[in-house]
Amino acid sequence: MRAELNRAEVLRLLNIRPFRPFVITLDNNQQLVVEHPENIAFDPTPGGRGDFYMLGAHLRCFSTFDAITMIATLDQLIKNQNGIAGAA
Repeated sequence: MRAELNRAEVLRLLNIRPFRPFVITLDNNQQLVVEHPENIAFDPTPGGRGDFYMLGAHLRCFSTFDAITMIATLDQLIKNQNGIAGAA
């Protein structure tokens, strides 16, 4: 169930126009920044494979949607880290 919710949230963020970078936090506390929709690849079919690939200038990562503990837009994450209240 967690994997499907995470997959759906990633799909939602990928389809927002204009695109806004977002951060995926994994259960090992690694943070992956999706700077462009083409930086992440996965089977978008509900019930499909539960893994994804991240490709970036300085990043190559393979993980699963089950390993995701948080997904947030980059600007929302920065606001939260700076202690600024309000939604993205």
